[in-house]
Amino acid sequence: MRNTIDSASNENRLLSDVADAAKHGQLRDSSRNNKLYVASCFEYAAERGFRFVRNSVTIAHTSAGEKDFMVTSLVALQYWMNQLKFSLNRTLAVSEGPDEFFPSAYLYFNPKYCINMAQTRWKFFEKLTDGNYRPVDPPIVKFEVYEIPETSNLTQGGTDHPQSAGRSPER
Repeated sequence: MRNTIDSASNENRLLSDVADAAKHGQLRDSSRNNKLYVASCFEYAAERGFRFVRNSVTIAHTSAGEKDFMVTSLVALQYWMNQLKFSLNRTLAVSEGPDEFFPSAYLYFNPKYCINMAQTRWKFFEKLTDGNYRPVDPPIVKFEVYEIPETSNLTQGGTDHPQSAGRSPER
């Protein structure tokens, strides 16, 4: 049964590989081995600057290459919804940040919630006319990290962050 499903849904096969690797570590079939990593994704437009798109979890798969975990999960979910003839009566999509650009790419940091900051990965993309993204290497990247004070609404799930006001982050 699993072979049939894996043949019908490559995304489901990838998620099975991720689950098996999380459970067992190295897999007997080395072509199924994979690791996950997190990166902050930014859109770059020469005339507008940088926009935070979202954080991504990437599946670094031995034989399938790098795949976006959220996109892969969404396609696998749609496969199973079709198989089960189940509908949510709405379109599912991976959410993105606001369409606001700034002169620098930046992230917020709160040591209370950011427990694993040994490294930060960044990915930069340009948005194509069809709405898809492709990797881009900006000529210069100005990157800033802002520590969130404990009194900020950001630590309480608020929405008063600088992006919504349309201004650069304040120090």
